[in-house]
Amino acid sequence: MSMDSCLAHVPHPEWLTDGPLANLITPFIEALCGQRYAEGTVVAYVSSLAHFSFWLKSEGLDESSISPATVEQFLRQHFSACHCPAPCRSAGADVPAVLRHLLRLFPQKHMLPATEGALTLELERFGAYLSDICGVAPVTRDRRIHDVGAFLGQVFGSQAPVTAQISGEQLEAFITGLSPHLQPSTLRSICTGLRIYFRYRALLGEPTVALSAALPRIADWRRTTLPKALSDAELAAFLETFDCTDPVGQRDYAIARCLVDLGLRGHEVTYLTLESVDWRCATLTISGTKSNRVQQVGAPLSRRGGDPGPEAPILTHEINACPPTPARGADE
Repeated sequence: MSMDSCLAHVPHPEWLTDGPLANLITPFIEALCGQRYAEGTVVAYVSSLAHFSFWLKSEGLDESSISPATVEQFLRQHFSACHCPAPCRSAGADVPAVLRHLLRLFPQKHMLPATEGALTLELERFGAYLSDICGVAPVTRDRRIHDVGAFLGQVFGSQAPVTAQISGEQLEAFITGLSPHLQPSTLRSICTGLRIYFRYRALLGEPTVALSAALPRIADWRRTTLPKALSDAELAAFLETFDCTDPVGQRDYAIARCLVDLGLRGHEVTYLTLESVDWRCATLTISGTKSNRVQQVGAPLSRRGGDPGPEAPILTHEINACPPTPARGADE
């Protein structure tokens, strides 16, 4: 999607072309298109970016002023009293996401709040804990660091955070201040990040149970009707839908059994090969995990009632449906 075709659908394109973000329009659109966002979403995000650009210009700020602190100021102070000329995206729940994409165009500023000294060191240690101990993905780690850093920066500034000085009232005020601008799912993610940080401090010997309990439980009513798991009857009906007389059906059935019996994620199944299965030890080696670590899980040889385990459809698929390849010839 070109810049011209995108700006043709933006209510106030001049806010971008004549504003402090003029040089970032094309990189911003290319970044979204590179992540395969739909054209309608790209237009909506660029419209939100135009609103931010108009605010920057009205405040006398330029491109060099863009930082997580500037974004927080826009979301916290401007949104509640926005009088920008209509139409503008002043209440969209996607605005925080738009500005996160904008910040990624500044790798030197990364996702950390604009803090220095002791607080920065604390966030670096917390990030190492997330990566080395929890094994979270880099994107998730950066999100957690950003959320925790925003709270600690609000309470302690650039000073070293002291867990004993944090109160439940401060936590409540922080979440309450974000709630008008963020969706429930985002608020719940922020609370989760703070709970993980308190768990990290607890590992260092500090009492944090009361702080974790003080964080609110964010309701998301849209998901209350979704079942947490399929019943046995539903699961049986699901597995019976596969045509195991067809090679494609055998492959799909093998995938389904890996999902059902082993609890693998979809992308983890796509990385499985015949070499992933240790038939003698009944183990499965999983690569391409969310934490980018190679893991081994036990593959049950059979299920209750004598039903073969997930290795049976895998083997059936390999024997009947997979043609010989240079790596595994017909004699293997």
